[in-house]
Amino acid sequence: MINNQINIYKLLGADPSIYVEGDKENATSQFELYLNSTLVETVHDNDASHLFKIAKAGTYHVVAKSNTATLKSNEVVFYDSEIQPQKIQSRSVTHELHVPEEKKLKGKDHIVDVGKGFYIEIKIKKGAFSLLKEQVKKFKKTYSLTKKTTNLDSFPKWHSIHEHEYYIITQKMNEKTAHELCRQIEQIDGVIYCSITPFTDNLEPPFLKSVEKSASTRSEKKAKRITAPSHDITPDFSELQRYLDEGRGMNIRSVWAQGNTGQGVVIRHIDFGIYKDHEEFQEGNITVVHSRSETKDCNHGTASTGCIAAGKNSFGVTGIAHSAAFHFYDTDDLYKVVEQAKPGDIVSIDMQAYFNNEFAPMISIKSWWDAIKNLTQKQVITIMAAGNGGHNVGNLSFCPDYGDCGGILVGACNPPDGHRASFSNYGHRDSLINSWGWDVVTTGYDSLQKRPGHNRNYTNTFNGTSSATPLCCGALALLQSHAKKRGFLLTPQSMRALLKRSSYTEGVKDGIGRRPNVGQLVKIVDAMAFTPIAGVNPFPASSNYLNYNIDLQPNSNNKAKIHFDYRPSGITHTGVIAYHKAEGPAELEWYSYGHSLITLPVFDEEGQINIVTLKASKENIGGSFTMNSAADVQNHSPGEFDLSLSFNQQDNKHLSPGKYKGILPLYVQSWTRRARKFPIIVNITIEVNDLPINPFPDLPIKPFPDFPK
Repeated sequence: MINNQINIYKLLGADPSIYVEGDKENATSQFELYLNSTLVETVHDNDASHLFKIAKAGTYHVVAKSNTATLKSNEVVFYDSEIQPQKIQSRSVTHELHVPEEKKLKGKDHIVDVGKGFYIEIKIKKGAFSLLKEQVKKFKKTYSLTKKTTNLDSFPKWHSIHEHEYYIITQKMNEKTAHELCRQIEQIDGVIYCSITPFTDNLEPPFLKSVEKSASTRSEKKAKRITAPSHDITPDFSELQRYLDEGRGMNIRSVWAQGNTGQGVVIRHIDFGIYKDHEEFQEGNITVVHSRSETKDCNHGTASTGCIAAGKNSFGVTGIAHSAAFHFYDTDDLYKVVEQAKPGDIVSIDMQAYFNNEFAPMISIKSWWDAIKNLTQKQVITIMAAGNGGHNVGNLSFCPDYGDCGGILVGACNPPDGHRASFSNYGHRDSLINSWGWDVVTTGYDSLQKRPGHNRNYTNTFNGTSSATPLCCGALALLQSHAKKRGFLLTPQSMRALLKRSSYTEGVKDGIGRRPNVGQLVKIVDAMAFTPIAGVNPFPASSNYLNYNIDLQPNSNNKAKIHFDYRPSGITHTGVIAYHKAEGPAELEWYSYGHSLITLPVFDEEGQINIVTLKASKENIGGSFTMNSAADVQNHSPGEFDLSLSFNQQDNKHLSPGKYKGILPLYVQSWTRRARKFPIIVNITIEVNDLPINPFPDLPIKPFPDFPK
């Protein structure tokens, strides 16, 4: 029996791939990759997922087989331009960001003081252990090498981790001895690096920053402490979550309004413990993989979790990606995350390194840099706090440059103006994004509401890069969710490229990058999905396709009709279907009243791709139907109908004023003679004006004309 219980997604860039997301409850023994109907690759894998590399354009699907079931996936299409991206230099959307060659990792090490000591981690080429062991025996002191075991099932076969091994030395030593030991070990052939790595189990959380606010940086609407009400219900604090707003926030609410709340995305968050029984964490989307005892201070991780995953309900706060699958890990779980993370996951590390009385990002630790590199090479999007030192981390004496690990640093901005908060680190080449560094309303602590215990407390003072990191994590999860809806995964490289197009640029000149404008960026994700088919006529001249030109404007001319009459040919019960499934209905139905939605890629006057939504209906004497409705009205002009296309500017408010042009390829198909499909090209020009201003704000603006019901 074949069931459709697995999904596949495209990964675009230098190495086009297909990610198979299987049934997590059942391990799969075999995956079969098909190009059209031809089997091109078979692999055996005990994991529920797999990553295939793609070499040819075409339509792909996957069949997964186990002892109990055979599962068939959806189909995805790779176009020539996606397999050979160098041939589409004229396209406006970049799917891949060039990653510079990794620099040498030897030397350049700090002693990071976290109060718990450190150990030595050694990365070697596979097969080099015998030489390492032999040379270490010659040292004056005796050191014990212990192999660090890693479950590699989730790593694709071409991942570089398969070419290396890791060993650790845990004996206590002073700083001078550690530096000298690493210097000696790094001289041995086959050694990639030797890292002085701090123990991070049960780390004390950082203190919240004491933020001094000048008149120019004071919030316009400060969330004030609310006295606990006499009744036993927490108030709704969602209005105070101003970081969700358009403008000075991250434009989250507009994306929620479209139904995107993080569905289908896995988030793996590393932090300082969590109060797992908090009232906001009972919706079933939160898994605590590991957390310290709740007798310790778990407010930091509780506050971060609330920013990302607090439940959608009538009280308290709402997490940015509250429908995502959220996994919580404690501060010593980095390597557990490296093992468990899958392509497309979002990993956020809300920690900072501490040395010489200064705060630095965790990538200043060589082994952490390498672990993050392993994650991003596995196509896991990884972000981490830039740290609260107020320093330029481009300074190599402060933060060694080991190369590009593929991760993203998160800085903190002032909510009122978007500029760098004074305490935020800045200046690293991977410090690409930022969000609010104070006045963050979320779960935990107690400055907003304090109740007995920890499970109903809320704060309005969560701050630092500690608050900015989970806020950005939630934002990136919404972007990934939207990409999956469009059939592809954002990779670490394509996520970076996408974030560089955010319109919230106040922090760029301050060295903390852009603040995600999620409402704007989901439109660019749409454009990324439609780039290969934008403006392309797929029909050869020999197909004798019909060609139509229509102009749509946001006024009385917002609707156009194309008349079809197949009575002379005797073809009846005809409907209109989309050539591309992504653009509209691609299969006939008998009939449904109403209209269909067309999602069309169009070019603006500067050659940028945008997405417009049109309404399409088949109209005849019987009324208005979905465009793919086939049924004729009984005893009345069989085979004759109008295809109506309309543009509503209120449905396309993301478009700037100007002209847009696109090509919509369609088929007219008969219900009774399915093999007969008549190709149609509709060349569409749309003129967008400034939206009208309502002079009576208490009254709604009258909508543009719509189809009759």
